[in-house]
Amino acid sequence: VPEITSNALKVLPPSPARVERNSTSQGTFTVLAHNVENLFDLDGVSAYNDYKPEYYGVSQLQRKLANLTNLLARFGDGSGPDVVLLQEIELDRTAERDKSAAELLNDALREKGLGPYHLVEGRIKDQSLKASPSIVCVTLSKFPVEEVRMHPLERARPILETKISVHGKPLILFNNHWKSGASSASLEKVRLSNAQVLRKRIDALLATDPAVDVIVGGDLNSHYNQKQVHAATMPQTGVNDVLLSHGNETAMLKPTWKLYNLWHELPPEQRGSDIWKGEWGTLMHLVLTHGLYDDTGIQYVTDSFRTVRLSDFNIYPETSAPRRWSNDFGGLGVSDHLPIVASFRTATKDTPVTIGKNHSSAPRDLPQVDYSKALAYAQPFTQKMATSANYGQIFSFSGKLAQQKPLTLDNGDHLIQLWSFDPLAKEKLFALKKGEKLSGYGHLSRYRGKWQLLIENAKWLTE
Repeated sequence: VPEITSNALKVLPPSPARVERNSTSQGTFTVLAHNVENLFDLDGVSAYNDYKPEYYGVSQLQRKLANLTNLLARFGDGSGPDVVLLQEIELDRTAERDKSAAELLNDALREKGLGPYHLVEGRIKDQSLKASPSIVCVTLSKFPVEEVRMHPLERARPILETKISVHGKPLILFNNHWKSGASSASLEKVRLSNAQVLRKRIDALLATDPAVDVIVGGDLNSHYNQKQVHAATMPQTGVNDVLLSHGNETAMLKPTWKLYNLWHELPPEQRGSDIWKGEWGTLMHLVLTHGLYDDTGIQYVTDSFRTVRLSDFNIYPETSAPRRWSNDFGGLGVSDHLPIVASFRTATKDTPVTIGKNHSSAPRDLPQVDYSKALAYAQPFTQKMATSANYGQIFSFSGKLAQQKPLTLDNGDHLIQLWSFDPLAKEKLFALKKGEKLSGYGHLSRYRGKWQLLIENAKWLTE
């Protein structure tokens, strides 16, 4: 696969210099990775139906930009993280007439007083729009950008490689968004190919300098323990067997080809950036080379890794579940992924990184989402609860089945549609006959402009 160097890419310069309010003057800086769940422009040309003009307009764009800039403003004393790795930024289809999503983002960053940032868009300029992905990665850096390379992937967004200079010390960033479908064995074969492209480039860097400072970040659409979780169906995984991501932090003190996955900084039950079928996943990653543990260049700050869970902003406090984005009502929620963040510093000679609270285990099971508090405090659903402010909240319900297609409950107050993605729950729901009693719990959500209660699993059906 050919590499495309920086002359094929757009690097937007930072806004005019001003007084910095970040932490870089003390030698410590932050790196944040975030899948924004589709930031699109307003040119009306979209590969996704949900982002065509009838569903996505000025209000949705403004709220998406406000979400992102408000998130970033929580860091760096208001000026944002020093490095940001973003995924799911729309690739511009009408560059000759409209501002791209990346350009609109750059404007919003300046208006908010964030940065100043160099913005690097992960687009292969000479590639036809037909052959290009709908969305790309974008990297923001307060530090000077020295070099950019693109690495095309099979059936996924190209990897955006950016070399930055942190107070004169080089740091290489790989911004990723691998093929989706973490539980699919057939799609894991595609991710094996994605991982091989990245691994080949990292091997070349390590062959030249075994202490090179590299951060691999973004949405790998794989769990940190992909090999353990899917042992029965995936004999080889991209993230563990090819990329060589692992959890033994002590091994990083010596030169190694393996990469340390920062999810191992947290106990297994605290690992999670996204939710699927009631389980916490770890699709977002920050993964490090040995060079970030030696006493030269850049170092990782021990135990600084965390997920960004803000109860007043991007999660539901009772469950810590992400507030997913919806285009309804001008834009609701934030993203279906939680950001992850870690701190780094310029190295001090003869002072390697101290190993902290490393948790090397990689269990086979993913943590279950704890819904107990939300279910205990769930209010009975009534007509007046169907408001944008309650979107995503969990309610109890009780009534009779009004009809099967679509599944509709009559709770005596009004009709509300029901749905579940859980096979056992669907089996129970569709076995009911009109007029039979039904009660349980559901997330308040929307489908084709109508309210519905989304039942997480069969245990949420109590009658």
